[in-house]
Amino acid sequence: YFKKGELKTADFYYSNFARQVTTQSARALWLGIQIAAELKQKDRVASYELALKKLYPDSDEFRAWRKWRGSSS
Repeated sequence: YFKKGELKTADFYYSNFARQVTTQSARALWLGIQIAAELKQKDRVASYELALKKLYPDSDEFRAWRKWRGSSS
């Protein structure tokens, strides 16, 4: 849904997923960051960014986030 630009639907499914798992994968957190950023939800973005940085500092998603963050600052 995110790739199709259906942000509210993507956010609905992502939020349901996030409530059901104990720890999200790097891929899930990166998706959450992108969805929250598009919806201009700064607190959620910051929360997911912190989790990605702490849990997966060596992941491809963390590197993608750093590149994205550099271009969106």
